[in-house]
Amino acid sequence: MKPYVVTLTLGGLLVLGLIYLYAVEFPDAQRKAEEEQRTKQLVSFQSDDVRRITLQYRDQDAIDVEKGPGGHWWLVKPLHYRADHAEVEDIIRDLVIANVTRVINESGSNLGDYGLAPPQLTLSFALNDRDEQFLIGERGPISAQLYFKRTSGPQIYLTSLPDRDILSKTQYILRRKELFELDREDIDRLTLEHQTGAFSLFKTEHTWFLDAPIEFLADQSVIGALLFQIENLKAGKFIDDSEEQKNIRAQLGLPKLVMHIQANDVPYAVQFFASSDNAEWVYATTTPDLPVFIVSRQTFQRIPNTLFTLRNKHLVVVDRSLVTDLVITTPDQQVTLPLESPEKPMPHPVREFMNRVLTLQAEILIKENVATDGLHVLGLDRPALEVKLLGGDQRVLGSLVVSDILSTGDSGQAGTANARGSTLPGAYGIRSSILVNVPTESDLITQVTTP
Repeated sequence: MKPYVVTLTLGGLLVLGLIYLYAVEFPDAQRKAEEEQRTKQLVSFQSDDVRRITLQYRDQDAIDVEKGPGGHWWLVKPLHYRADHAEVEDIIRDLVIANVTRVINESGSNLGDYGLAPPQLTLSFALNDRDEQFLIGERGPISAQLYFKRTSGPQIYLTSLPDRDILSKTQYILRRKELFELDREDIDRLTLEHQTGAFSLFKTEHTWFLDAPIEFLADQSVIGALLFQIENLKAGKFIDDSEEQKNIRAQLGLPKLVMHIQANDVPYAVQFFASSDNAEWVYATTTPDLPVFIVSRQTFQRIPNTLFTLRNKHLVVVDRSLVTDLVITTPDQQVTLPLESPEKPMPHPVREFMNRVLTLQAEILIKENVATDGLHVLGLDRPALEVKLLGGDQRVLGSLVVSDILSTGDSGQAGTANARGSTLPGAYGIRSSILVNVPTESDLITQVTTP
């Protein structure tokens, strides 16, 4: 036989072998793998297939959750209330990702040996095309395992269901705990009515301002934290019983705080009341048709209640592009340091010092109104530093006066000093690091190129 005939014959056999592998063996292996995976799965549905879930725990009332418009979950039994979407979806997710570890009992006999007579939890699902029901029993010999049975078949399985989740879905856990359903980015107006005073704030573009009791730039970081707190304001407990609500509302008295919120032109409001029964909680009410909420007192106490906390705390607020000179006075010198034009590099120490002045913030309020004769007590009659920021016409755009260091902080940390700024009335405690590396005339000699 000629060599090329042998080669062609062998090549043909190889091709036929490959065709057989791809056409028969590989698909068959894939089918077997898929079949094996299906036998390991507890459920054959996904979240979109579920319309209603009933949880019947042993010796407890049933809990029903139902999917409403927009895919939102609602508690419908034993009460009607918006459900916590993530907690409900966790039930489905736990079942979908769990696997059968092994078949324990083929006949379904001796259910009591596995905690299935009665079960710890009976889960009933109303799906789009059918209903399914599962029984969940005791923990298996290894942690994070549960005995499991479908009512449609006799087999008892050992599964990888996480017992700490699936067996702990109480009515409280399954209900929505946020007092408001809103996005903090949509909030554009706030009013905080404390017993000690009221504060009104509004947002323009992305910046918050006070408009009562004063018109002033707000502290953006403080407002940001407050908005996050409002968005995540949660009830630790609910009072649903109508008679108990009536008795509590009758004895609440005056609210400690009334918070009015506007988001996308929709108004919201919540009132906070002191609790005489428990120092760790306060009562909160929104509308008469909703429960009386019980909120952590720590959560309530984090809501700002002073003007100092809410307003911008920069002692000097000036458009830095308008500054032409710094006039710096210390016990050892008085010097005017010109800032060069934008086309030329500014001496680096001078530029850095101006930035430090403009970013300096008050830490604590020392005295709201300071008379001239009170400067001595604060150490501001003969300050350690005085800075004036001048404009092109030598007009004072802003100023800062700082006392000597009053106390020294821990090793490596700045101490404290008193200060007055042109933007905030009164005297404030600041970090004394502003007194370090104050520029002098010698800093004008060497020009440092701007990076």
